[in-house]
Amino acid sequence: MSVFIRFPPLFADRIDGVSRVEVPATTVKDALQALDVRFPALRTLLFRANGQLNPVIVIFLNDERLPNNQLHCSIQAGDEIQIVPAIEGG
Repeated sequence: MSVFIRFPPLFADRIDGVSRVEVPATTVKDALQALDVRFPALRTLLFRANGQLNPVIVIFLNDERLPNNQLHCSIQAGDEIQIVPAIEGG
């Protein structure tokens, strides 16, 4: 089963302008790991050294924000995951 992942220009710039990809996965975490395998240049943007999702990344599944503790939720063919850098202010 395949799902789509969209990501911001910061990510796309590291992989020749690609901003949407299709990956095989059954959970959100599987999809992110497939993205990491396919595009290792994104690893430091996506994950910390310990393998946990980077805390400045927000994940949306079909336009609904997904809490980081729900990355193991099941996904369906055609679902779309969006990766968005968190906005920090000060």
